[in-house]
Amino acid sequence: METQGGIEWSIPLEKNLELLVSPVPRSGFKKGLVKAHGNLECYYANEFVYLNVERRFSRAFSHFLPWERPKVIADPRIIGRGVWRVCAFPDRKGLVCNQHFIGIWPRDTLTIEIVAAIFNAFISIPFFFIGGEVRHENDTPFRGEISSEV
Repeated sequence: METQGGIEWSIPLEKNLELLVSPVPRSGFKKGLVKAHGNLECYYANEFVYLNVERRFSRAFSHFLPWERPKVIADPRIIGRGVWRVCAFPDRKGLVCNQHFIGIWPRDTLTIEIVAAIFNAFISIPFFFIGGEVRHENDTPFRGEISSEV
């Protein structure tokens, strides 16, 4: 399974919002997500926008990942202290996302639906606390791996 962070731009998003994010389709933009809060839930995402994927604004290689392939998009941070602490959804529509998300492309027999179910399951929560670190909202992102051999 390949896990990568979302698109990172070479200029600050906050100061260049109109240049990097659009509410309508534009040349050089792809449909996706720019923030998780209120837009991403377990198995579901909404409030899509269009993100600038032009090479000249690329800070890292994430602009060139296979976003069009089926994947799971997840918020790499613990989203709350309630029952649902992490959330992910399967994407077959080729969405892109910014660095506030991770994209997970299964390489083996796992489907994107199974990977999303693993991330969203209560049983996965202990893996986010391995090593004694508690990762709350806005803390260090999850960078683990999931294998079909488990």
